[in-house]
Amino acid sequence: MSALKCDTSGDKPRFSWEIKTTRPQTQSAYQILVASSEEVLATDKGNLWDNGKVVSNKSAAIAYAGKPLAAGERFYWKVRCWNNPDEAEIKRVNYWIPKELLAEMGKTRAGAFSASVGFKL
Repeated sequence: MSALKCDTSGDKPRFSWEIKTTRPQTQSAYQILVASSEEVLATDKGNLWDNGKVVSNKSAAIAYAGKPLAAGERFYWKVRCWNNPDEAEIKRVNYWIPKELLAEMGKTRAGAFSASVGFKL
């Protein structure tokens, strides 16, 4: 993942990101964690918000829906995404790619969490 952004100009923070991949896939789900410190977030826990796995290809302007946040405080967030294999690409390469590799290309997987990013209200 790259280009993680947090827009704090509205009534609640809104999170956005871009997926960078070399595989033919798109996003099928995501999970956002928001924490009061980088130390908490490093444990892959969101003590302020953990939206769980959300089945969606949306990756822009996701509104914060966790515990109340105090103005002037710094918070930290990160995201992970699940892939959505590109079936058209898998069919296209079907005749010259080994069956084992095709099977791997077709699996839905959760990616690692992104690096944490801070934001301030």
